[in-house]
Formats: sequence, structure tokens, C-alpha cells
Amino acid sequence: MKRPLALTAVAALATGLAAAPPAAQAAEDDTALTSLVVTVSDDSLVRSELVTLTVQARLTDPDGVTHRRGGVGGEAEDDCPCVVLRADGGVAPQAYNVRVVRLRLIEGTPQDGLWSGSAVLGAVNAGRWRATAVNAGDLQLPDLTGAGPQPVPVKRLLGVEPAVNVRGRDWPLATLVTPKPGSVRAGNAYTVRGTFRYSRSGAPAPGQRLTLRSCIGDLNETGTLLATVATRADGTWSRRMTKPVGYWCLFFGETNLTLQPASRIVATRVFARAAVTAKASRRAVDAGTNVAVSGRAIGASTVRLQRRTGRTWVTVGSTGTGGSNTAGSYTYLLRATPPRPGTWSYRVVGTGPGVVMTGTSPVVTITAR
Repeated sequence: MKRPLALTAVAALATGLAAAPPAAQAAEDDTALTSLVVTVSDDSLVRSELVTLTVQARLTDPDGVTHRRGGVGGEAEDDCPCVVLRADGGVAPQAYNVRVVRLRLIEGTPQDGLWSGSAVLGAVNAGRWRATAVNAGDLQLPDLTGAGPQPVPVKRLLGVEPAVNVRGRDWPLATLVTPKPGSVRAGNAYTVRGTFRYSRSGAPAPGQRLTLRSCIGDLNETGTLLATVATRADGTWSRRMTKPVGYWCLFFGETNLTLQPASRIVATRVFARAAVTAKASRRAVDAGTNVAVSGRAIGASTVRLQRRTGRTWVTVGSTGTGGSNTAGSYTYLLRATPPRPGTWSYRVVGTGPGVVMTGTSPVVTITAR
């Protein structure tokens, strides 16, 4: 049964709550938070059910509250006015138990109005959700750590953190499988795959929408959308791709309401290797003669020419490919100079960005007379 839940906090109400301490009370020309309500459309969730969490805040400001970017914790920013909520008691390893709810004016004026915003929760987010901080108008703390201005604790303003309890069971858990390190030649296609199954029953979770992103995974670091996939009847999913990726995020319950999904997997997995070819313009020359060594480098931004001396490969030249596309193919030109008579072995090593492993060309030999 759908049961709306809410807890309202209003400063100096006759509920026994103390007024905010003088240091937290707003001056007449500052922004003030006078009430905050948190509700959920259902407090008991099963499997892949998703529900809406709604926040309503009464804000006053003689100059009017306007939309702007604002700090929401650490170095993260979001579109504000906004409220940060966190969950206590969550035990699911893939649960994302932070939400930044963006507010929009739904009643009144920017000088004295009711602002509202929503986010999505799943069974995996079971716990007590508390409104912990707000950033709106003048309600932000100065930058003291180099991370930028920070939101103001709600408890400092209202004396309490409005909260709701959400129960959940048999939520889905995902797996993410990528190729083995070094097994994919940069520029070639590869397959990322995994499963999505319910945690308690072990049953597959078919027909669920997952989003695959290239990201670091910190708060509000949603990164670049790579693909949207749907789980099959047996709970499996897969996606064929070409672009090398190093930082992976697999999201469930992602919406356009907030940047945070219901659950996620975050993994650092680099498996694409730069591909390099090499060809010497001449195979036999007099000692001390320059020989052009050219080729193509895929996924490499820098190439280094190395000459074998004993058991060691020594770098004797390098150049940039001018390429920034981790799946792009670029040409290069280097010069090898055999120092004295004999047969010399050369190779070209391609180095890409962090998402591409170093690759090495086949060995070319040059004979010096």
C-alpha cells in the first residue's frame, strides 16, 4: 500500500524543538530556511521497485533566491538551491546512499516561496534518509579547506534533520565483466558484459535499464554516458564497444531528477593496449647514417624509438603523434642511427593516456657496414 511519509521541521515551533543557535540565525537581509519536509511515495520496496523521494523547503530572502552552482560536499557542485540527503543503516554494497535534490519554486515568490525537488530510491537504498545540508541563496559556508564553499547543516538551521525510513528487500545486484588486461588491441571492438540478479532469491532481474558510463564514481561524477543496456530474460546484459575506457560505472535507477542513481558498480579496469607498427626505410647503411623509421600508432599519444644494447632497450628518440583519440590511428616518423658496424635491433613503444596500456611494435633490424 502506498503510504506517504513525512517529518516537518520548523524553527521555534511548539513541538519542543529549540530555536537555532544565534550563530545560525539569518540576518534580516540573508536567506532563511524556515521549514523542510521530506516524503516518500512508499516506504516498503521489493526487488527493482523505485519510488520518488520529495523535498519541500520554505525559503525567504529579501533579494530573492536564485538558481546557481553551489557546493554540496567536498569538491562536488550541483545546481542549487539544493538539499543533500544521506541514508543511515544501509548495508547493500552497491547502494548509492547520497542524494542531492535540486529545488525549483512551486509556490510564492523568490523572496518568500515554497521550493520542491525529487529523487529516486530503490529497495537497495533501505535505511533512514536524513536531510543533512542545504545550499540556497546566502546559505553556504565559506571555503576553509580549498574545496570551495560548502552547504550549511540543516540541523544548525532548524535544530533537527527531517528524515524518513525506507525498507527494502531482495534488491538487485549487478556484476561487470571486462576483457583481461592487454587482451584488446586499441581500435578493435570488445564486449563488456555482466549479470543483474536479486540478492536474496538469486532470481534474474529481466527487462531492467542499466546505464554504462566512463567515470570516477565520486559524488556527482557521472562522467560520460557510453551506453544504455537492458537486461535479458536470464538477467544477463552485454554491450559491444570500441572506445578504450579505464574508469567504469554501471548505474541502476538513474533519472534526470538528480545525478545519483539507486545503485552502482565502480571499477578501474584498463585492458586496451596501444597498437604500433614500424618500418625502416633502409635495411643496410653505413654506420652513422640516419634511417627513417615510420609507422602507425593506434591509441598512442607518444612513441619512443628504442635500440637494443645487450639485454637492455635504450630510448634513442621520441615524438608525439598529435593524437588525443584513444581509438584513433596516427602516423609518426623517427630516425634510427646505427652507431657502428653490426646488426642493430630497433622497436617503437607507443604510450597512450591512462586508459590505454603501452604497446610495442615488432622488431626491425638495420645492418651497418
